[in-house]
Amino acid sequence: MSTCTAPDHPDCTIDCDNGCYAVYWEPDGPCDTGCSDQLKKLKFKTDSRISICLRDISASTLGSLFEELSNVSSSDKKISLTMKNASRSELLDRVRKAIS
Repeated sequence: MSTCTAPDHPDCTIDCDNGCYAVYWEPDGPCDTGCSDQLKKLKFKTDSRISICLRDISASTLGSLFEELSNVSSSDKKISLTMKNASRSELLDRVRKAIS
């Protein structure tokens, strides 16, 4: 079981059997949560700032979310990370480091 809670937003939380995410769109919401198979529904705007928690998400699932990571589409490596008030590019950099 994986539990995800967006940093500094204790009401933005979820439990899932096979990986999860909790995203709070800064500064005023909303909160998006889901299990790993629902991650593809997230859409990041260039100027978005988010507080995010990812737990036990496969690199291949993240590759389907970010076109810049399409080269990891077959990787089963599990990624977990937490970031506060991050931009899309900061998140992408952190995911790249976690995958390598």
